[in-house]
Amino acid sequence: MTASSGPTPLQDPPPVDLGPAMAAVVQPLSATSLHAVHGAYAAGLITPVVIGDRRRFTNLLRGSGIEPPDWVFHDVDDDAAAADRAAAMAEAGDVGLVIKGNVKTHVLMRAVLRNRCSSEESGRLSHVFAIYMPEASYHKTLYVTDGAINVAPSPDLMEVIANNAIDLLQALGIQRPKVAVLSAAETVNRSMPSSVEAAVVCERISARADTLGPVALDVALSRDAASIKGIESPVAGAADLVVCPNIESANGIVKMAARQPGTTIAGLVVGGSYPIVLPSRGDSKQSQLASCALGRKYLAWSQYVARCS
Repeated sequence: MTASSGPTPLQDPPPVDLGPAMAAVVQPLSATSLHAVHGAYAAGLITPVVIGDRRRFTNLLRGSGIEPPDWVFHDVDDDAAAADRAAAMAEAGDVGLVIKGNVKTHVLMRAVLRNRCSSEESGRLSHVFAIYMPEASYHKTLYVTDGAINVAPSPDLMEVIANNAIDLLQALGIQRPKVAVLSAAETVNRSMPSSVEAAVVCERISARADTLGPVALDVALSRDAASIKGIESPVAGAADLVVCPNIESANGIVKMAARQPGTTIAGLVVGGSYPIVLPSRGDSKQSQLASCALGRKYLAWSQYVARCS
């Protein structure tokens, strides 16, 4: 029997009062995405504004066992046009977040970038995976960045990516996250550029987080591995956040974790003026629902901070 996993965004107590948020949902044309969005709606997290092919959506709804919901609908049959509509609505403040349905990531993100007011005002976008796994695998939620958007970030961009993720963790109540910046070893080696870059990034974000880097993944997640290697750090074996040197390493960690029974993965784009729920089209209903919940909680904190500033 699989051990129960740790709290997911659906089980954690909300940091602030969470009423339903207006959410633009782009082409929820698979059974998984439809059920996930309906689940988030039923849980009171979102009020969906569906943007997509009405005929296909209606046909999908008929066979879903879901009572036809009273949602606002924008009938747009083309994926790029639907993504454009959603991004424009979010940029205008008509919706608080955008949820990716059965549309390719690059189509949605191109629309988001086209509709942004300015990169200076909005900041650099990056992606964070949240991995909720059985306690026997890891004792807390593990966040991984960036496994979906930024391919081979420079040290300057890695710093931005790390700070975006720290913003998210602080919004979720982890005020001083434990951050591991990955390489293949724990010493700076000029012939291994990722080790040099990891040390630079650790130094730059150290005012906001406990840091360890360069560091290999085993040390970040296992106190035993750290002890064997003689590494003493509050981050060793207890990382909240793993910052990866490239998209391949981050994506690989998440895909491997997803193979563990009882694991739920959520994905969110942060760093802009609104969060973007970005599950994989192959994710389970539970993972897609968790992504919606993560996005709603982050939006709540963003709104709270804006009111207090």
